[in-house]
Amino acid sequence: VNGIFSVDEFACDNGLEIINKDGIKKVTAKLLSGQEASIFLDEGIIQRGEGCFVRASSADDADLYISTDRQRAVQSKAVLKLYLKKYCAGIGCKKETPLEQIEDFVRQNLPPEILGELFCIGTIDLKARERGLVAFSHSIHAQLRVYSARQLEAVQGASSSSEFVKSVTGVDNVCERGALCAAGEGAVLVRNKIAGGGVTVAVAQRRSEIFWS
Repeated sequence: VNGIFSVDEFACDNGLEIINKDGIKKVTAKLLSGQEASIFLDEGIIQRGEGCFVRASSADDADLYISTDRQRAVQSKAVLKLYLKKYCAGIGCKKETPLEQIEDFVRQNLPPEILGELFCIGTIDLKARERGLVAFSHSIHAQLRVYSARQLEAVQGASSSSEFVKSVTGVDNVCERGALCAAGEGAVLVRNKIAGGGVTVAVAQRRSEIFWS
């Protein structure tokens, strides 16, 4: 906002769960006053681009702490604590598949430990306005990311292929490729394509990295 770092936007773009929302005002106020704010990242988190924070010596001393361990983030004394979620789901569905059908299928086939770690859903741009899919992404607080058939086709690592799906969408697999696209460079499939009732789902685990816009 007005050139000042937005915690909400940063968290949404990077698949970060805000552990303590009360810390947002404190960090934002510090930045607005012109003071330096500090950040601490767990080992293994890669940064892309340049942020507006200086490096803290420890998580407990940081204004902003980003962790790959939710419990560690909760227990830290940082002013604002963010947890880096691990997974992206790729979902395909028949036209006008209702929310309840998508939700039931996904919940039946993905364990809670993965469902709770989903930060985005990847699919083909043909499904950008698919009501059931859009509603499902909102219901689990996951960003819906859509890609063209060409973008999906360029992704490496998909394990299954369907000529029928390709004849309809222009790409041989929507869910696996959607998951890998959404999870970004270095992602790996951890749940291959599961299909049923007009819905397909797959899950990719992303690399631990954050991007500064």
